[in-house]
Amino acid sequence: MNILDCYKILNVSQSSNWEQVKRSYYTLAKKYHPDLNFGDPFFESRFKKISQAYRVLDLHYKKQETIKSVWEKSRRPKRSTRKAYPSVESIVTPPKKRKPAKKDVIRAKTSDPKWKKKIKEILFKYENKWAPLTVRQGVTVDPSLALKGGIIRIKTAHDSFQVKIPAGIEHQTQLRIPGKGEKSFFNDKRGDLFLNVRVISAGRAASGNTNMFYEKKVAKEDVDQNRVFTLNTFQGPIKFFIPKKTRDGESFVLKAKPNAAGSGFRVNHIVTLRIT
Repeated sequence: MNILDCYKILNVSQSSNWEQVKRSYYTLAKKYHPDLNFGDPFFESRFKKISQAYRVLDLHYKKQETIKSVWEKSRRPKRSTRKAYPSVESIVTPPKKRKPAKKDVIRAKTSDPKWKKKIKEILFKYENKWAPLTVRQGVTVDPSLALKGGIIRIKTAHDSFQVKIPAGIEHQTQLRIPGKGEKSFFNDKRGDLFLNVRVISAGRAASGNTNMFYEKKVAKEDVDQNRVFTLNTFQGPIKFFIPKKTRDGESFVLKAKPNAAGSGFRVNHIVTLRIT
């Protein structure tokens, strides 16, 4: 069958692409299919011509595509097998990276926003109610230190530091030391330490035999683990152990080292334990 006749049978022009030819073929094939026209001989003959014209044009377009691809391939430049080296003019030195000026550097804010600070303050306030962060501790000083003032060392469960006792302090005076109590669970803020200062009377110091009484709270698990405890006295901190079988309310007599402050007279430090 001639190519021109095939275009006429499928009702397309010679400039039509393959998609247009295929679309026209499906339309005519559906129209003249014998099964859709009750086996009419006219439609059957027409359907055969349409199918034959479609096959001829299919081969024609495939041949044209093959010729076109071979032609395009032949026009591509051939790659040289020789190794190419860049000329001096083609080598460009990359520019150096400019260091950002101080004004270009944006420093990140390390402080918390106001709403976060407010929440921490509220949590700290209520935490101090159900889990007190304030620590209360007693300390004993001799009359000369109470009169002239001086520095003593205080040891808590978490820290050891020096405290300045003001001159002329009286017996049972309470000193508040901020930020030396228990640490908060929610932030780095700490509670306060309240020191109850006891002053030895001049009469007791002159008699050569003085008894000082203390009450100390200790945790049961610390007693079971044989941990070292510290009692702050005017003669300095005294370290001691507690037997595992110790009961709540039992008392112990502690004595400072011979070379401790105020060792000119004998002092018995009697501590009563409150096991929690």
